[in-house]
Amino acid sequence: MDTVRKSHRLLRVVPMAVTTCLLVSVFVTPLHVPADSISDLQSQYAQLQKQQGQLLNQISSQNSAIQTGQTQLTALNASINVTKQQIALLQAQVDATNAEIQQKDNEMAATKVQIDYAMDQLKKRLRALYESGHDTFLEVLLSSNSISDFLTRTEIVRAVSDHDQRLIDKLQQAQNQLQADQLALKNTQQSLLATQGQMAAKQDILNAQVDQQAQMVAKAQANVQAEQQQAAAVTAQQAQVNTQITVAFAEQAAAARAAAAKTSASVSISTTGTVGGGVFSSSVLAYQGTVTQVAAQYGMSNYVNLILAVMQQESDGEGNDPMQALGGSGASATPMDSIVCGIQELKQDIQIAGCTGPTDIANIELALQGYNFGSGFISWVRGNGGYSVANALKYSKMQAAQLGWSGYGDPYYVPHVLRYYSPS
Repeated sequence: MDTVRKSHRLLRVVPMAVTTCLLVSVFVTPLHVPADSISDLQSQYAQLQKQQGQLLNQISSQNSAIQTGQTQLTALNASINVTKQQIALLQAQVDATNAEIQQKDNEMAATKVQIDYAMDQLKKRLRALYESGHDTFLEVLLSSNSISDFLTRTEIVRAVSDHDQRLIDKLQQAQNQLQADQLALKNTQQSLLATQGQMAAKQDILNAQVDQQAQMVAKAQANVQAEQQQAAAVTAQQAQVNTQITVAFAEQAAAARAAAAKTSASVSISTTGTVGGGVFSSSVLAYQGTVTQVAAQYGMSNYVNLILAVMQQESDGEGNDPMQALGGSGASATPMDSIVCGIQELKQDIQIAGCTGPTDIANIELALQGYNFGSGFISWVRGNGGYSVANALKYSKMQAAQLGWSGYGDPYYVPHVLRYYSPS
């Protein structure tokens, strides 16, 4: 069979094999571990796998939450940094405005001193004029030597008075402008302080969000750590249960070999369908004649019982592909196509495994696992200690990892088939 068809068949074998493993509890002459115990162990292993999958999904979800939280933390910290820069800029503007206000205060104080001084000088000059008797134009006229002198004296009095008034007016205007500037600066100061307060409030909100997000991330990280510990514990349990299953199957494989050694060469399929301790379904028995005929055509007459055992395991004799040998073409093919293809494939695996006959259980085990995994398994396992359930598990995991599949074939395929098989 070509590689593509084999791949499709492997994808279908896995769930079928597990279901059969859980439902059928009869095995070929068990020694120390009954099939019920194996079924229980496999059920326990399946539950552990389910639990492990749930934990891995939870870990993945928590890791996604951590990544999202850290991204949000980065964005929040960036916003906080921008806000801090804005607050710092506002503070610099407030400081500059305060300095300007202080400068205006100083200028107003200096201008007030100048105004007070000018007023004081004007008062002194007026008082001096009054005390000296020059407080009227008549006195100025009488003390004048001529009209020209009088006009001159009058103009001087007016000039002195006007000069002082202009000086006072100018200083008053300067003071008014300073007061207007000071008011504008104080308004600017209040606006800056209000904006600064808003920025500080925004920073407080961002800080609270950072704290909340950091707590969420920390909680998710704690959850991941706890779930990873649980996953490690489940993995350890899986390894323990898997070891127990491997030991149980090894004992039953030994039982199968012992039973085969004691079985007479004349053993054949009975009308009740009891073979090697297993029971064929009526659907499988319905193909007995067809299988016998096709097996004879391909030199596989000695392996009719084995072919029927494979069919029982693969499909219970149901569907258009009872040997599960057609892959993607199974939907449009016929049961005869499946039987012909499956017998040819099994024959090839038997030849590669070097089987000497239907009682050569050791090499039949190798051929059966090759039928399920592909003949490449036979070459691989010969360089890795020979067939065992443990090696089948190892190969299954290795292939699944390489192909990116969730599973590869049925590592327990050999004992699953042998429970129906009796050499003839």
